[in-house]
Amino acid sequence: MELAGGVFFVGIWLMMALVGIASVVFWIYTLVEVVRIPEPVWQHTRDNQLVWVLLIALLGWIGALVYWIVARGKLRRAKAWFDQHGYPPPVAYGGYPPQPPQPPQPPS
Repeated sequence: MELAGGVFFVGIWLMMALVGIASVVFWIYTLVEVVRIPEPVWQHTRDNQLVWVLLIALLGWIGALVYWIVARGKLRRAKAWFDQHGYPPPVAYGGYPPQPPQPPQPPS
């Protein structure tokens, strides 16, 4: 009877270790996915990348699960649309397109 209790204990321990490893892998995968999404996709969906990165980094697998439930679907749809139709040109600070550099003016 003592042997069965030891085997049961080892089985429970191994199962908890596998669940722990799977949750860490899920957490890291989600964090990398959020960081790799381009900025125009975030702007199109009106989500904030920094907020999601902090939420996932601080809450671990729970934050990752919230991201998968709340934001991942709309971000993936927006990214698929941008991949098919092209991304907008980069925008400089202030919302205006970047201007080409002006040649230096000769002193007068």
